[in-house]
Parts: sequence; structure tokens; C-alpha cells
Amino acid sequence: MFQQLSSLILALSVPLLASTVLAAPSGTRKFGRSTDTCADPSASDIFVEAYSPSQIAHVFDRRSIIVNTDSVGQANWQIQGEIFRAWKGPQEGTVPMYRAFNPTTFDYIFITSSNGNPPVVSGFQLFPNIIAYVYPSPICGSIPLYATAQQTVGDHWYTTIPSERDDLVANGWIDSGIAAYVLPL
Repeated sequence: MFQQLSSLILALSVPLLASTVLAAPSGTRKFGRSTDTCADPSASDIFVEAYSPSQIAHVFDRRSIIVNTDSVGQANWQIQGEIFRAWKGPQEGTVPMYRAFNPTTFDYIFITSSNGNPPVVSGFQLFPNIIAYVYPSPICGSIPLYATAQQTVGDHWYTTIPSERDDLVANGWIDSGIAAYVLPL
């Protein structure tokens, strides 16, 4: 009986192991990344949304970055609240998110890069720093970061709250889709 049970366990284990072990050079074995491998949530930071009345523009970043920009850069960003959690450095399964600026409309947009190269958007200048690392798809308990645009004044608003996005769209804003996937607060 013990021998039959051992044979059954071995028979069931071999296909499972074979599906997770990938061939690697030099006769070593390397385990593949599971689609459920997540970034470390304890390493994430809170991101806040801020508004500039003089530019009629919204941005988001870590609170310390907004505070420093206001103090050292003499900007006039007003923090409007916490909106999501993401990472300031690369994590498993994340992609970089960049901020770009349109100098004509004073509009800021946030875009991701799937290949690690900074994205190019016509009419926008890319800031050199990566703003955050986010998920490119809905994994690991992440939620959508929705983007809306107000074309008349040239402003974008980002939110994780579907009803907030829907209210803005009902008031004439354009639904710009999902910018990324982030952790909830």
C-alpha cells in the first residue's frame, strides 16, 4: 500500500515540476515566474494628487516630492489627497511610469513603458525621472488607475474611483482609459 501511494504521489508530482522548471544554460535549473508573482506591497509608497491653480493642471507623485517642489521650486501645488499605492523603484512584474508635460497647454500626462524605454508622445516633453513603478495589467490585487481629460483647458485627472471618472465624463471630460494598475490605499 505504501509503495502504491508513493508511486501515485510521484506520478502526480512529475508533471507539475516539469511545467514549472525551465531549461537553463550550464545544466542548471531555473524556476519560471508565475503570473501570480507580485511586487512587495510593504515596499510601496502612497501617491497624492495635487493641483496648480496657476497652471490649471493636476499631477500625482509621492507627497515628499510635491512638498519639495513647492518649497525649492516655488511651485504652487495644492495637495488634494491620497489616491493609490505604487513603488518608487522597480519591483517584480512592474513597469516604469513617466510624467510628460505639454508646454502649450500646461497639461501633464502619465504614461507607462512596456519595453523599458521612455515613451514618446507628440506635443509632450518627457520628464527625465520615472515617477513610479506600476502594474501593466490587473494582477496581484491591483486596481485600475483611470485617466480623464478636459480638452477645453488642457488638464488630465487620474482616479481609482469609477464613479468619480463617470461623474467627470458626464460633465464633459473625455474618458482616456486606464493609465496603469496600482494598489489600493
